[in-house]
Amino acid sequence: MEKIPGLARSHPNIAALLLGAASAFGFQPLHLWPLGLAAMGAFGWLAFHSPSWKRALLAGWLFGVGHFTVTDNWIATAFTYQAEMPAILGWAAVPLLALYLAVWPAFATCAAWLIARRANLLVFALAFGAMWIAAEWLRSWVFSGYSWGPFSMMMLGPWDRRGFAALLPYAGSYALSGITVALAVALVWLGQAKRFVGIGLVCFVVAMVYFPAGKGRDGSLPLTLVLLAFLIAPIVMIVIVSFWGATEFSIYPAFQFDNYEFLFSSPVTYRVFGNTLKYALITWALTLVIGFTVAYYLAFHIRSQTMQIALFLLCTIPFWTSNIIRMISWIPFLGRNGIANQTLISWGVIDEPLEWLLYSDFSVILAFVHLYTLFMVVPIFNTMMRIDRSLLEAARDNGANGLQTLMHVIIPLTKPGIMIGTIFVVTLVMGDFITVRFMSGSQRANVGRLISNDIGLLQYPSAAATAVVLLGTVLIVIAILLRFVNIRKEL
Repeated sequence: MEKIPGLARSHPNIAALLLGAASAFGFQPLHLWPLGLAAMGAFGWLAFHSPSWKRALLAGWLFGVGHFTVTDNWIATAFTYQAEMPAILGWAAVPLLALYLAVWPAFATCAAWLIARRANLLVFALAFGAMWIAAEWLRSWVFSGYSWGPFSMMMLGPWDRRGFAALLPYAGSYALSGITVALAVALVWLGQAKRFVGIGLVCFVVAMVYFPAGKGRDGSLPLTLVLLAFLIAPIVMIVIVSFWGATEFSIYPAFQFDNYEFLFSSPVTYRVFGNTLKYALITWALTLVIGFTVAYYLAFHIRSQTMQIALFLLCTIPFWTSNIIRMISWIPFLGRNGIANQTLISWGVIDEPLEWLLYSDFSVILAFVHLYTLFMVVPIFNTMMRIDRSLLEAARDNGANGLQTLMHVIIPLTKPGIMIGTIFVVTLVMGDFITVRFMSGSQRANVGRLISNDIGLLQYPSAAATAVVLLGTVLIVIAILLRFVNIRKEL
């Protein structure tokens, strides 16, 4: 065990359990197959270095417990399987089933260890793959009676064996599983023997060094590939789906303008987009006033850098909790019998509770301002801290008062921060849907809620079309904002 680092050396059993759980992601969902392959290879390495067949058997069993628990999620499907399990086992049948299924990886691991104990990791990889295929086949044969094999054999009488012939259609699946296991461990052997590490490093260096620094390249290729994969491709897919058709129960590929025609012909669309722009405009104005004031105070009135950092961190305290919690916290404060109404009544300011404090445009905008003011504070504060203080002294020496200095020196130099904060706030408000839903009591709507409702009704093409129009609207707003300030030049 000296060769096994970290957790595998100090707690090999825990490592086997965790690797089994991670290996399941190579099967469900399939897009995480690299994680499953890496976990399977790491477990093969751990099992090969087990000091005895007993330790290899235990490691294989723990690996199987983690693997089958995550793959089949027995706890989540307990109600489904409970009806089919022997009644005598009760609720214990669910965990017992997962523990039983882990016997087969334990068998494969122990058998491979016994075969390859005097050989190297490559031999173990081949033996492990072969034994995995055998274990899969044997498990299916034992378990194929649909009467829960060993349980019915031990306790409930007759046991229906289909025999090996009935399992021939599954041979390809079992072979693929075994080949995958063998490949995973063989890759570890190759890496350990440094056979393909050089090739991998060369490919990495070529991708990350040669392309950025090569002829006629500006260093943007890797980032461009990332943007293409995770930004441009999803947007393209949304645009494509927006032209598809939909029925009450399904969607079908097509190229039609029905979704856009319905969207632009409905008066609801214009009201909803109007509400969205109204929320964005009012929230932007309030967050700009509050954010500029806070940033100005921190940048120009707090001399100590330590105090600046402390107060700035104080502004971030609300972000230590989730948006939903911060938003919902307003409900008991603004409600009919909430703190605000009760306080105003006790002071004699009002005679009866104010109904418009909650579940109204006021509460929606208040929640938006609370949630997004910091997104205005940060860029403005960052820009103000970069202003040369000698410019302020020069303005004062030339007889400018505080207001003139603010209007002619500070605000012009703070425009990049204001524009960045504006883009943050406007895009966040226009794309939000959960705040409007909770704080308006579902009595108000914005574009985000419109998209959410379409998705809830499985009308994905309609939702995609609305999303495309919203994206276009946001891009137009941002383009207008960027006409006022060249952010790249100013920064």
